[in-house]
Amino acid sequence: PRWLGGLSVPSGGGDETCPDGRCSERTQVSSLVRLVVSAVQAGYTHVLYERPIELIGPGVSEDAWSTRGLLTLELVPNIDMSILPLKPRPAYAVWRWLQTAMAEVTPGDFATLHDVPQGIEGVALPQGWLLWFDWFDTASPGAPYAGEERPVVLTGIEGPSVRVLRLWPEDLAGELDAEGEVDVTWAESFVPVVDGSAQVSVGEDPVWVEVSEQVLDVAEDEAVDATESPEVVAEEADQERGPTLEAEEPPVAEEGGCHGGHTSPLAALLALTLVVGVVRRMKGAELNAR
Repeated sequence: PRWLGGLSVPSGGGDETCPDGRCSERTQVSSLVRLVVSAVQAGYTHVLYERPIELIGPGVSEDAWSTRGLLTLELVPNIDMSILPLKPRPAYAVWRWLQTAMAEVTPGDFATLHDVPQGIEGVALPQGWLLWFDWFDTASPGAPYAGEERPVVLTGIEGPSVRVLRLWPEDLAGELDAEGEVDVTWAESFVPVVDGSAQVSVGEDPVWVEVSEQVLDVAEDEAVDATESPEVVAEEADQERGPTLEAEEPPVAEEGGCHGGHTSPLAALLALTLVVGVVRRMKGAELNAR
């Protein structure tokens, strides 16, 4: 197995943790999706999130790891060190979703999208499509998200509709259960398939698209004509994959996160074994706060 152990994404912070000033919990989610997908494409079989637990509260100094946690642990007086009340960020829910979605995926399952709008990235998998919009690459330096969405036409679909799941929690529980799961509600919508095509919009949040059996009422003037759109992902059907796309070699690793391997399915593991080091840091911070 090949391991990637240095994944870490900020959700805010100053110049030390977020040089361009646009980091937020939403950009943490979108970057996490992009980096995990790149790692799986490159062949990594295990992905560890570095320092997933972040200490917050009085007595905790800001450093280069501030805002990067998937979970936060607030230091309060007389905290019970045996309980560790961890609070999930939205990125934690997406991390768990990725664990499930990528559990049986191998690099050979990926097909790269072609002829999509500028800034749109994503992959086709046997069970659907994962899409995201790198809006910060097209916006002015330091500018926040301006609300733009870009259309992507998916073709070669057999089914009456597609289900579009937005990977940003509508509702997120403030604690984990005994198994480390978190109750989360995702926003979803359905888009009709017309003549084998469906048009979905991609904005600030990544989206997961899969074929649905739900039948929708569609007016003729709402039909998607993929032949007239330049943003066509594919032209022929492949029932197991979705669209038929050209397979490409796994991307070469880039500094900061994505490297290669070959065969085993991904087991996206949270490095919660780091809790021992966290407890030690907690004890030191608690002593400093007294």
